[in-house]
Amino acid sequence: MKSVIKVIFIIALCLSFPVTTHAVYVYVGGPSKSLPKPFPPRGTLVSANYIADGGSSDYIYCSYGSVKAYKYTEYTCRVRCDYNYEVTETNYSSGNSFTYRYSGVEYYDVNIQPIRLKNVPSTKTMNVGDVERIDWTYDNPGGVSEPKVEWSSSNYSVADVNSSGYITARGSGTATITGKNNAGPNVEIKVTVNDIAVTGATISSSYSVVADQSKPLSVTVTPSNATVKKKEWYSADASIARINSSTGELTGVWPGKTKVWCIVNGTVKSNEAEVKVTEPSLTFKNFSQTDGATEVETKPTLTAEFSHNLSRGDNYNSILLTDGNGQQVNGTLSISGTMLKFTPTKHLQPTTNYTWTIPANALKNKWGTSYTTTRKLSFTTADWKRMTLSLQPEAKFLNRGDQIVLTCSAPEATIYYSTDGSNPSKAYSSPLAFEGDITLRAIARLDGYYDSNEVTHQYLQSVEIVEKFPGEKPLYNYADVNPYIVFSQQIKQGTLFSTIAIKKEGREAVDCQVLIYGNTLFFVPKEPLEQGSAFTALIPEGSIVTEKGEENKAIEWIFATGDYATAASTGGPELMTAIKTDGTLWSWGKRLKEANAEDGSYSYTVQADPSSFVSSDVTAVSSGYMHHAIIKRDGSLWMWGRQLCGEFGNGSTTASAQPVKVMDGVKSVSCGLQTTAIVKTDGTLWMCGRNDMGQIDESRMVKKQFVKIAEGVSNVTLNWGSLQIVKADGTRDSRTWDEKIDGQRNPSNSVSTSGYEAVQYGWKNAVALGKDGSVWTWDDSSEGATPTKVIEGRTSSALTGLKAVNEAVTIAVGGKGVLTALPVPLTADYSTMKWTSDNSSVVTVSNRGVVTGIKEGKTAVTAEIASASGQRFSKKFTVIVNKGTSLKGDANGDGKVDIVDVTMTISQILGQNPAGFNKTAADVNGDGRVDIVDVTSIIDIILKAK
Repeated sequence: MKSVIKVIFIIALCLSFPVTTHAVYVYVGGPSKSLPKPFPPRGTLVSANYIADGGSSDYIYCSYGSVKAYKYTEYTCRVRCDYNYEVTETNYSSGNSFTYRYSGVEYYDVNIQPIRLKNVPSTKTMNVGDVERIDWTYDNPGGVSEPKVEWSSSNYSVADVNSSGYITARGSGTATITGKNNAGPNVEIKVTVNDIAVTGATISSSYSVVADQSKPLSVTVTPSNATVKKKEWYSADASIARINSSTGELTGVWPGKTKVWCIVNGTVKSNEAEVKVTEPSLTFKNFSQTDGATEVETKPTLTAEFSHNLSRGDNYNSILLTDGNGQQVNGTLSISGTMLKFTPTKHLQPTTNYTWTIPANALKNKWGTSYTTTRKLSFTTADWKRMTLSLQPEAKFLNRGDQIVLTCSAPEATIYYSTDGSNPSKAYSSPLAFEGDITLRAIARLDGYYDSNEVTHQYLQSVEIVEKFPGEKPLYNYADVNPYIVFSQQIKQGTLFSTIAIKKEGREAVDCQVLIYGNTLFFVPKEPLEQGSAFTALIPEGSIVTEKGEENKAIEWIFATGDYATAASTGGPELMTAIKTDGTLWSWGKRLKEANAEDGSYSYTVQADPSSFVSSDVTAVSSGYMHHAIIKRDGSLWMWGRQLCGEFGNGSTTASAQPVKVMDGVKSVSCGLQTTAIVKTDGTLWMCGRNDMGQIDESRMVKKQFVKIAEGVSNVTLNWGSLQIVKADGTRDSRTWDEKIDGQRNPSNSVSTSGYEAVQYGWKNAVALGKDGSVWTWDDSSEGATPTKVIEGRTSSALTGLKAVNEAVTIAVGGKGVLTALPVPLTADYSTMKWTSDNSSVVTVSNRGVVTGIKEGKTAVTAEIASASGQRFSKKFTVIVNKGTSLKGDANGDGKVDIVDVTMTISQILGQNPAGFNKTAADVNGDGRVDIVDVTSIIDIILKAK
């Protein structure tokens, strides 16, 4: 017999069956009620999950097949049950069993049954002030908790209700009391509250009150629980006693009698009570100062306070403030309410004893009763402060228009001043404008302060520069020019006179004689000044001094011999530059306007005519393809433009539209195609920038910093494809990395360059420096281009005469002066100027117009020049020679020995310094030098030494 094998397969299926709904009833606060289990259509129930749908969970709690209600609602809550069941079937032919799993849904409609409140009245009548409790019961089907009721009132000013259900009648009217029942419907009680009428009102039969004082009054009503809605108080005579109509506060006004009463609720009047008002006694309270106080401010407001408002008594005018000598102090005496006040008209004297006396019967109250006691206050004042007066500026020498400011430590003080040294009498109100020499005296005064310190200060007119020569209008010929500076005052040599110098291009000293005549400082070069150069006159501080003793401030005067170009350069993209004789750099063409370092963008501006780009001190310029460099007079290197390969050598590739300083100590610079070469003052050659073809070294890597290439170099020329080096020993070295691109800077058209001093080619343009200092430019990319002049050169005019600047001079024997003659016009060309003296035994003259007094007398000196065509012009000058002083120390011939003469003539007087002359003894004021202060005291010393 074969055995039968049973195989059970459990297959989970989700099938739809009709939904069954059950009705369930529960009570709020009642026990949980079990929900019937779902009845599967067939098979066996496996699981059931009960969930309250949506808002149903706000009112019922469902868990593990049971439901409980905790809040009443009028709608039916629903519970959903998701269940699973199994059905097993057997295939008898095979002997195998199969089990299938199904799911289904059933709903339960939960109806919450109300627990109603019972025995709650729908209306209630109460009187104001009554308190009653709301008593209630409820339906109890069995096993439910007591409902929770929350009570509220629609008008708490009529009927108030608390959480325990107690109603308090507050005022007449109606209100609805609502009981919110969590287990069933709410309940409402309409409460009506009635008033209790007042039938009588009583106050005390009499009252007493002191004038200016108050007391509260009260009224008793009948019956005692009557409703009092309003109280109104009245006084028969408010001038004796006034009463607050609503609060019943009684205030005495004036001594006397009157009556008061109260009306309750507008109809019931109380009895009338007699009120007696009595006068209070007038008492003293305090002084504002403590008797015997010290360090009291010198303008105090003295006060004496009393118990009541004051008025003037018979002895009011005898209230006095006196000092220790019995002298009365003027001031303002006044009464304000209960306060007597006294304020002195002026500040009291410092550290002085004072007594304020208020005699008996000087004051009385408003009812006319006098204060019969004498009161005294004694005190001592503090010391006054002394003000400080200052002035600005403190310098001795000023320029016209400078402001002189006087300042006092006490801002409210009045400052008095004078400008002629007399006693100060003018009131100062605003800064004083300096217009010439003055002696300023000033003092500040203010009541309550000691006068300030008196300030006396002498202000003198400061020396100013009136004229400089050469000026803005250029000459054509500078061969005989003696530069000079004219000052506003007579000047003399200062202690640093010997340090005055002129330097060419700010570096090379010019051999010249420096002379003073009157108010003019002359520079007399031994050799003619070179054309087309910038010269700097350096006059250090203290190198000259005025007759009043003012030392000059440092002066640095730069002047150029001509107004034309000395160098020109061009590169890319089509930017051209030129240096003028005054060291200014001019540019035109396509110039970088803005450079954005963030995104590397650029913008350019096209400028047709040259304009000043760098204001001064430029001595050399070089242009590359996109970058440009200048060297300034001090040897500093500055660069601008684009630098894709670090052409500036400053470690960056950021472009700049304006020159940025790169380094110092540079002798020459040359810019190529994204490469830069410089020669430092120590003779070393350095390069930076593009290096892909070995322009700098064999590393062929970009050099953002300058790297050292060679030593002993004098000059360098960097083209776009080659480098030429001139060694200090005169030998030359060169190398080429791209002859083709180098050739692009060679002239490609028919423009002749023979008439120019120098020519330089850019990418598509050329610039040339004319032999007369003019600048020309043309387009190098087209045949037959015509050069255009962009900067004018030197232009001369026909000589028409000779002008004398100073036609007559007076000097002392041994003294010197400078004669100045100028061609007419200034742009005239001429041969060298010649000077001759009519009497060389009286005056000699140098070939640059310097005259020297030989002996006392008068003679003529002639200046003569000739034009290019041979036409001659001359001008005569008168020179007077004075004898000078007996000491022969009047070096400038002004007839007196002073600071200029002492420093120049001691050696002349003494010859070799003899042992008998003691320089320390001659330095009377101990400043380390023999000068104007010492002259009057050292003449005897000099003569004895002689």
